[in-house]
Amino acid sequence: MATVQEQRSAPRRRTYLAGEILGMAGDGDATCAIRNISASGARLHLQTAAPSVFDLRISRDGSVHHARRVWQNGEECGVAFVREDGRAQATPVPIMKLRRSLRFQAVDE
Repeated sequence: MATVQEQRSAPRRRTYLAGEILGMAGDGDATCAIRNISASGARLHLQTAAPSVFDLRISRDGSVHHARRVWQNGEECGVAFVREDGRAQATPVPIMKLRRSLRFQAVDE
């Protein structure tokens, strides 16, 4: 049986945070649930297809991350946080700092 090799550059932390995909063409902003997150990316649950590149705002602390969609399967998608020029972030946020700033928050439904 073949095993799947982990390709993430940073370990993910399970969350249930509210987020917004900013500036979706013609639709304005779209809400999403952030299911897990790391310094290099996140897994999102959303009701529509995610754009290939977008800004993701984390509602809890208001931080905005430029993101590139890596995969999408129905209402779930994985994103990598990138710089404005589309390249991976050069200096990821240390995971302990990320944990302190992203205390778990329930998504309003």
